[in-house]
Amino acid sequence: MEDNQNIQPSAIVIYAALAAAFLFISGQTGSYLLENTDLSLKLVRFLQGVLFTALTLVLFFFVRRKDGEIVRKIKLGSPKSPGRMKTAILIPFILISLGILSADIFGLVENTSLNLKTSVMMALLLDTVTAFLYEAFPEELFLRGLIYEQLRRKFSFLVSLFFQTMIFLLVAVSSFMLQSVLFGDPFSITPDYIILIFFFGLVLQLAKEYTGTLWMSIIFHLIYLETARFISGATSTGKEGLIVFDELFPGALIIYLSFLFVVMGSLICFSILVFRLSKLNR
Repeated sequence: MEDNQNIQPSAIVIYAALAAAFLFISGQTGSYLLENTDLSLKLVRFLQGVLFTALTLVLFFFVRRKDGEIVRKIKLGSPKSPGRMKTAILIPFILISLGILSADIFGLVENTSLNLKTSVMMALLLDTVTAFLYEAFPEELFLRGLIYEQLRRKFSFLVSLFFQTMIFLLVAVSSFMLQSVLFGDPFSITPDYIILIFFFGLVLQLAKEYTGTLWMSIIFHLIYLETARFISGATSTGKEGLIVFDELFPGALIIYLSFLFVVMGSLICFSILVFRLSKLNR
């Protein structure tokens, strides 16, 4: 347990509701801009990110005025160990490399080559900034930050890990439900999406736990998203990817690389590292 403070269930509910609401508001603002202006899709998504992050920061500054220690409590500062931070950053990149190499060896992909065109690198940079603003930073601040800090006031690490992951899933589902109920959008949550979100949430929290900083979960969040968009999923979406390849089965690399290697591989690695760290700290 942390800081010996009492848990505030109402705060958890409010944070989760606001996370879903801010995500919904940002999404609907983007839809409005696409339908009523001539702005490009990339610019609209960037503006969605600016709005989501701005709303999140307004809330965070309000919380910080009430609790001057909140930055320390949610571990938004520098990592406890630069060495562990380097290890944590290397893990997904090593797994991505192993995933691509093994996919090529097993024949899941062929004619594999790097694509480092300026246009691709610029698209990657823009998408990374947008993903930071619209997904990684606000989601991590809410879920692995504010909500998890409340859970740890009462529960053990493992219990808090599970509850935080379930809340992560609930926030995503709630946003889709709001769009479906209020605007008649199709409810597009599928079982495979739920499984992905559950294990992804576990990895993000373990990455933070190992390094002692929320920034690692933000970094891992970005690495996963850009891998899915510019490597494993680029062919499926028709984008130019960082790696060009021909798939034996369309969409197979999304499951093989993004889920099995990046998510599940990282889950195994970080679980082992956190377990070893907990034994050393006893």
